[in-house]
Amino acid sequence: MSNTETLLEVRGLKKHFPLSRGRLLRAVDDVSFRVYPREILGIVGESGCGKSTLGRLILRLMEPTAGRVFFKGAEITALGRHRLSPIRGAMQMVFQNPFGSFNPRIQIAGALMEVCRYYGMSREAGAERIAALFADIGLSGDLLNRWPQELSGGQLQRLAITRALLSDPALLVADEPLSALDVSVQAQLLNLLLDLRESRNLTMLFISHDMTVVEYLCDRVAVMYLGQLVETAPAGELFSRTLHPYTRSLISAVPRLDAAGERERPAPKGETPSPAEEIPGCPFASRCSSAEPRCLRERPPVKEAAPGHLVRCFLVS
Repeated sequence: MSNTETLLEVRGLKKHFPLSRGRLLRAVDDVSFRVYPREILGIVGESGCGKSTLGRLILRLMEPTAGRVFFKGAEITALGRHRLSPIRGAMQMVFQNPFGSFNPRIQIAGALMEVCRYYGMSREAGAERIAALFADIGLSGDLLNRWPQELSGGQLQRLAITRALLSDPALLVADEPLSALDVSVQAQLLNLLLDLRESRNLTMLFISHDMTVVEYLCDRVAVMYLGQLVETAPAGELFSRTLHPYTRSLISAVPRLDAAGERERPAPKGETPSPAEEIPGCPFASRCSSAEPRCLRERPPVKEAAPGHLVRCFLVS
């Protein structure tokens, strides 16, 4: 894809939190990638790898330590509040916990209308917009007169998606939106996200720790470990030709019905290092059964092992 087709570009993004005695917690450490129109890019990794922080940095809910974010070709990293405000409607987020997404003292109708009014809609236009989205997402109008605490997690997460779509965004960042829900509800919401991508030309950044969900939903997958992207590839390529040892360990941990036919893949040894440690070499080297001496001394560069398949590993030729 050409540069003109890039909707979102992240270049060298970092977020370091200062700790005591001059130490730094490197939550996001030199991350770069692109997202294309109508694409669903999955960001996957274990808890604490920095993927949720990455999503917040992109939307300027947190300020980066370094790096640049471009949206529709324009850099948004250094924009002030007033210049950023018109862009926020085009970039929306759905958070992990649906029960914490709504003010318990405001009925659903009021919560949604608040958003419509913020984006300059009249009450009539807002009501029409809400009704149209309810029809698209399969929500009953009766929910408008309900309180958040009266609703299920699945209903609240559908409403959170509805609220995010009120401004007609081009980019939706979904941060673990299914992890608090039952499996049957997860399947319904996955299909809803796919339908919305088609009907509304949505582009999505889907943050998850669930490799099965990512394999089903995403066009491309970026694997994150200790604040860095270690492997990025089209979903089919990543799951059929896994190159990085950490990605292999994530996939091997997924329960499979045909587990007897799976290739045996060694689990990583030891514990994940602290993101506050300064690691001179590959961050995964201390846990990798195939690590060489230079893996502990030098940071591996990013290699393109195949078209669109990027990996940060000395062991990949």
